Amino acid sequence: MTLNFSELKARVSHKEHLTINDVVDILSSGPGAKFALVELAAQQRTEFFGREITIANLLGAAPLSDIPQVVVTVADAEDDQTLARKLMDAAEELESLTHGQSGQLVLDFLPVHKVSDAAQALSPMRAVGVLIALRLLIGSHSLFLRQQRVQRLQSLQSLGLHVIDTLMLEQNQENASLSVFEDFVSIRNARLEISGVQGRDIVEEYISFFESQGDSDARSYAEVLLGDQESSGGGCGGNCGCGSGGCG
Repeated sequence: MTLNFSELKARVSHKEHLTINDVVDILSSGPGAKFALVELAAQQRTEFFGREITIANLLGAAPLSDIPQVVVTVADAEDDQTLARKLMDAAEELESLTHGQSGQLVLDFLPVHKVSDAAQALSPMRAVGVLIALRLLIGSHSLFLRQQRVQRLQSLQSLGLHVIDTLMLEQNQENASLSVFEDFVSIRNARLEISGVQGRDIVEEYISFFESQGDSDARSYAEVLLGDQESSGGGCGGNCGCGSGGCG
């Protein structure tokens, strides 16, 4: 199948349901088409969630609201038809649970493993395609990318952040503070704002938290990654989306 972007965009704007051929086309489309599809998916995300993003494991965060959830796992070595059917089944299950109310689709990418056929590997661009397909399938429902975000999206994280509305901060066991502040940078670069941090200096909170855990490098990481950004207004300028007025 060949992706007809104009036709797909028109049907999405009219809230028509995607077909399995649409999902296959999204998954199999080339990089150029996926960039255009990210914009389409981002419009859907912004329509329902604005520029805010929820961090499920943020310090002091309240538990996620008790709404219907469907969990879908995606791994390597799944062909387009199989993967498309899995995504559609998850979206249809969520719709059947919610009856027109709000729900959440939770996506877990499974850890990377080697496959004999490189074409079957879940590349970062293919992972972006999964996110695009899910956003267009579920519309106003929340899309929570829970597991393996950094590992699967790699340098394409900013594209993924334009599509999802909820995530988990990465906390690499060897260097948790660095991974958290790198996530704040990704959120800033995507021009998103973290939900629920208004009036908080969340960067300073994380620095204090990590220092209490014996991480003497936390402040340095924050200052290097989120500090002196002249092009963003100086300091962190409050532009990392973390709600801080500056991490210095």
